[in-house]
Amino acid sequence: MRLRRLDSLHAYLCAAVPILLVVFVWMYGLFLWGSISEFDERCSHGIEYDGAPFVEMRHSYVPMENACVFEDGTVVGGVPWAYNLVAFGALGGAGASAVAAVRLGRRIDRVSAAASPG
Repeated sequence: MRLRRLDSLHAYLCAAVPILLVVFVWMYGLFLWGSISEFDERCSHGIEYDGAPFVEMRHSYVPMENACVFEDGTVVGGVPWAYNLVAFGALGGAGASAVAAVRLGRRIDRVSAAASPG
């Protein structure tokens, strides 16, 4: 690849890292903010589901989950799988972009050192 194209790709990867991290932090922050809501109260009073008595609140940070479990096995209010996919996909993409940017930066240094007279 030509040096100018490598520089362009390196700049793109460096820009992608903070953008993807902001997406992850924003989505995880929304999840945490929603976790402190009174969702468990709504479940225990039968507002979310009134078919069976409320048993427990299921909560997990990885994967993100906030759900009410009822006696008949019904689970209400879990975090959609797509939300987890996008949030953790952004985190993985940020990590992969950071690794690729570092490796590409090293390659650019090698190529420019070999191309410069000296």
